[in-house]
Amino acid sequence: MSSPVEVHQALFGYDRGHRFLAGSVSLEPDAVRALRTASDMSFEGKSDEYLTVMPVPGTRFHAFIRTWLAQDWVRVGSVWSHVLLLDSVAVGRLSSFGGLPELFRQPHVSGTTISDLDSYRDSVPWRPAPRRHATSRAVDAAPLLGELYGSVSAVRSVGSPASQWESALLAIHEQQWPRLRRSFAYRTRYRASDLNASVDIEIVERPGSAPLVSRGEEGWARFLSADLQRPDAAFRTFITSYGAEGTSRQDMRVLTEAYEALSDSSQVGEAAADLILASYPRPDQMRGLKREVFGREPSEKTPGRWRRVSEETRLSFVLRHINQFDFDELEVARRLADVLSSERPIQQDLAETFSIVDLSPSQLDAVVSEVVGRSNFALSDGALQHEELGLLIVARQPELLADGRVWEALDADSLLAIFDESGENAQRQVLETMLAARDVEGLAALCSAAPARWWVLVAQAADPSAPMWSIFAHAETLRLVLDRVGPASLPEPPRRPKSQGELIIVLLAAELTAGLWRRALASDWLRVWTDGWPLATSPEWISERLASVALVSGIVSKQPNHRTRAWLSTFGFLHEALKASGFDDEAWRLLRNALPAGPEWDRCRRLRIGAVSEIKRDDWQVESVRRLVRDAREFGLEIDRGAINAKKSKKRRTWLEEILHLFTGS
Repeated sequence: MSSPVEVHQALFGYDRGHRFLAGSVSLEPDAVRALRTASDMSFEGKSDEYLTVMPVPGTRFHAFIRTWLAQDWVRVGSVWSHVLLLDSVAVGRLSSFGGLPELFRQPHVSGTTISDLDSYRDSVPWRPAPRRHATSRAVDAAPLLGELYGSVSAVRSVGSPASQWESALLAIHEQQWPRLRRSFAYRTRYRASDLNASVDIEIVERPGSAPLVSRGEEGWARFLSADLQRPDAAFRTFITSYGAEGTSRQDMRVLTEAYEALSDSSQVGEAAADLILASYPRPDQMRGLKREVFGREPSEKTPGRWRRVSEETRLSFVLRHINQFDFDELEVARRLADVLSSERPIQQDLAETFSIVDLSPSQLDAVVSEVVGRSNFALSDGALQHEELGLLIVARQPELLADGRVWEALDADSLLAIFDESGENAQRQVLETMLAARDVEGLAALCSAAPARWWVLVAQAADPSAPMWSIFAHAETLRLVLDRVGPASLPEPPRRPKSQGELIIVLLAAELTAGLWRRALASDWLRVWTDGWPLATSPEWISERLASVALVSGIVSKQPNHRTRAWLSTFGFLHEALKASGFDDEAWRLLRNALPAGPEWDRCRRLRIGAVSEIKRDDWQVESVRRLVRDAREFGLEIDRGAINAKKSKKRRTWLEEILHLFTGS
């Protein structure tokens, strides 16, 4: 059972004019004057009593006034008005005015004396109780509700007798949320009076010339009318929760339509969302309702299927109309970061509706900070799915440029700009990571924009502490990168490749006929070859290429000692290797272009012809020639025997000429 509520009272009646006669509480003159005006009226219709409900200006009270015709009193036409004064806080808190009308009573009169006048000088207890019949069956409240909540003007309707509307009016009052209830005013009268802003509804028996309710039937008004008869607890909770932030009684229409739309099982609430945003476009309007409908997770206050709508769908509404929401209150940055950090792709509606141009710089900063500031941050496919935001995240953390997915998903020109603006250490870290990950596409983009970066990669890949297999892998990656960039676009290296690792990478990172090896000195190629770089543990084709480059670099050298050294150091290996049909094609193409013309089917002879040409060109010493001949192995033995026979013969050739003749087979 509910606790009793203290009700103050006052009596107004005729005493040399309609005036205040007695009361349980002292009121200021302005309040007395307002009550005196509201409680005086004419009786000419079917009703023998009228009701007035209004907030009392300048006080904390809401007045419920019953007025009767004062029969047999000292002046014909005078009236009695019993005023019940409820604290406005209690009016807002109560869910029912049931039992309150029973407190109204006319004074007992004996001649010209009011015998129970003192009883009005004490407050009375009232225990609210639910009313059984919210409205009379003869009353259709829907048109009245449609006019009341569909306009800002005072509403007048005809009802005869007017008293049959009292139950409906009290029910309408009960239906409202506390803030609206505390300011609500209505009355029943015989004839229409001059309506003003202090009255919301007037029910009259004689309309006169004043305008009456004319609004057509509205679906939401029918819903409200049905709720008067059978209160919907969920609906009442809904409007009580969110109506408090409303600024006018028209909010009842919006809230009712929103509740109906959210409750509609045939849709997922888009109509309600659109209605709310259209009705409350400013971020400071209906913040609680927006937080409930568009927040992280709707509560049980939200009806229907909307509670099952995905977070991304709710976020898409927010982001599409971001200027209509309180960004911080709805935790947009954190929620968007949650979605973008997810490993699953974001929904298309969110990806398509989210545009960073709709966010202020501070909002963008909040989103990016939320994404990258997490201890378990990892760039997700969701973040990459939204290009604009993905670029901002990468700009905040340039090391993300090392992620190959970045180059596949985001605009390359923008990524290049981010890379260029990052510091030298950050650039080095990105290149090292991309190289280790064999991110060919990303490296190609960086090197296409600045081909000199390819040489930086060579230097990084040639780490002396790196194992051979790592150098081979890096060389393969850089070759794929160079295929996309084009060897012709490479500038001169900032310094000539010199270290063992750098030379091997240059050797393997481009087609030999492209001439990339020319960027190093012949002496360096010969050094790597003669130093016995771990050829024993390397594939044969690498040795074949290295020997070929060492030889050709010497051939094209302008220094005779380099040419001689190149032939002496590589001839034996190449002469033996060229006997095999599986000799590296790339190495042979380089040799073929450098050696004198000869039979294609006898590569060893081509090599020997080239050697003889160099011997004649540089006038080799006999001992050097003998060394070269010995490097021909079994073929060299045959030449030695032939040379001995040549000495015994009477031919006019010199010994050296005979050797060279036998060496080339010509």
